[in-house]
Amino acid sequence: MVAPDERLLDDQYALLFNIRRSRRYHLWRVKFYQRFNNIRLIVFLISSSSSYALIMTTSGWDGILPYTSGVVVLLAILEIVLKMGRLETQHRDLAKSFVLLEKEIIRTQSSLDRETLDWFESEYLELESDEPPPLSVLNDLCYNEEVRARYPDQEWDGKLIEVQWHRRILASIVDLSPHAAKMRPIEGSRNG
Repeated sequence: MVAPDERLLDDQYALLFNIRRSRRYHLWRVKFYQRFNNIRLIVFLISSSSSYALIMTTSGWDGILPYTSGVVVLLAILEIVLKMGRLETQHRDLAKSFVLLEKEIIRTQSSLDRETLDWFESEYLELESDEPPPLSVLNDLCYNEEVRARYPDQEWDGKLIEVQWHRRILASIVDLSPHAAKMRPIEGSRNG
């Protein structure tokens, strides 16, 4: 039987683990949107430059001009429909909120009681309710990163989620077979 104080510490550890996984998830999303926007700007610059040069040399619509213009239009449509800039900001704000919650939990660690931990868990759930639908494959990768950060190498096999290479490649964009993952939840195990 686990002593009440031990159970409380185990529950706190599990909550901190999930908060840290969530923070990692949102930082991955921020990085993805930043990269997408940088690539979009580079493609826009190259496309518009080549379109301009082509227009200057030929005054027709033959050749590459329709394609480069089409790429610019496609990227502009993606930005409008997916609102990449807004999503980057949203994920950045969520990551910051998870860091602040983690900081509060660590700050009150010496005076932690069940009521305080329950309040932290409700705050965590409220933050999760503000999240857009998660990409489960990316969430699995963040879970694995957190396991690697918190546990010794010899304990990874019992905790890591297997993610196939083809799912890993597109994890920041789309879920490929999200139902294929076998979740291994962290159950308040500070000692492994």
